[in-house]
Amino acid sequence: MVLVLRDECSLVLAWLVEGLCLLPALALTSAENAVIVFGVFALASGAGLLLSFSSTCRHRRACQFLHAGYIAYIFYTLQLLFVTVVGMSIYNFLLPFDAGAEFRFYCAELHLDKNLSGTSCAQLQGRLALALVVLTLDACVGVLMLVLGQRIAQKQHIEYTRVQKEIEKANQSPSRNSLLGHHV
Repeated sequence: MVLVLRDECSLVLAWLVEGLCLLPALALTSAENAVIVFGVFALASGAGLLLSFSSTCRHRRACQFLHAGYIAYIFYTLQLLFVTVVGMSIYNFLLPFDAGAEFRFYCAELHLDKNLSGTSCAQLQGRLALALVVLTLDACVGVLMLVLGQRIAQKQHIEYTRVQKEIEKANQSPSRNSLLGHHV
């Protein structure tokens, strides 16, 4: 049995996976960096959720003033920013392994032990390696979310164009209630 999800549902599930993958990396960074990364994640997630539900919330006040195309552009921008931040985090997490010095000296010199989880330098090396793997998965999920967002926006554009053509066609054809619409 094959389960096929709509792109909107897949985007929401990918958002959950992206959030779970982000947690280990947030725990191993400083509080200032964690707030920035979480803020970018929250903004990108909000735009992604709004894009997912924009086709169903047309009658809601929050969605009436935002065209789906604008929501898509906001989502693309924030999601690209998030993927960039994740890439920079991967680079920063790789620096201690590429420093040439022993990890504990590098850790003590840069005060890497002052992280949100309170992990000491002795335990940090293994956890950073795990965070690198999870962050790589997070970056891949972020790219998948960009693809899903593009597909959602394209489907909504096609539907919007179809509805516009139907409205134009209805406005140009004679009405059933007019004399021109009745056959004699």
